[in-house]
Amino acid sequence: MPEDLSKTLEVVSNIALVVIAGFLAATFLPWWSMGVVSFAVGAWRARSGKTAFSAGSLGVAVLWLVMAGFIHVKSGGILTHRIAQMLGVPADFVVLLVTALVGGLVGGLCGLAGFLFRCLWPAPTGQMKS
Repeated sequence: MPEDLSKTLEVVSNIALVVIAGFLAATFLPWWSMGVVSFAVGAWRARSGKTAFSAGSLGVAVLWLVMAGFIHVKSGGILTHRIAQMLGVPADFVVLLVTALVGGLVGGLCGLAGFLFRCLWPAPTGQMKS
């Protein structure tokens, strides 16, 4: 398997892991639990800071966008419309995009922090270096 494809599959699997574990965490825990999930995935599986940030940010951004979209549809758009009015935003979908952006930033920084936390300790002899 080519190395580029291997790296891409690793990032995609990390994103899927963040989405699935983040959804399970968000079901029972507060909103910031997705940051803990992103931190854990970044510390456990990421091979570089770039992949840790991208997997965390894309995973949490997609998850928050889907969850916010579900709430938008379920409430008939009333909640999103009121928040858009409070923020002075012209359209309701901008609130959903801002939600995804904030979630992506939280997830990406937590994933990067997890990777950097793992880098504090040297890799055992005979294993891949971070």
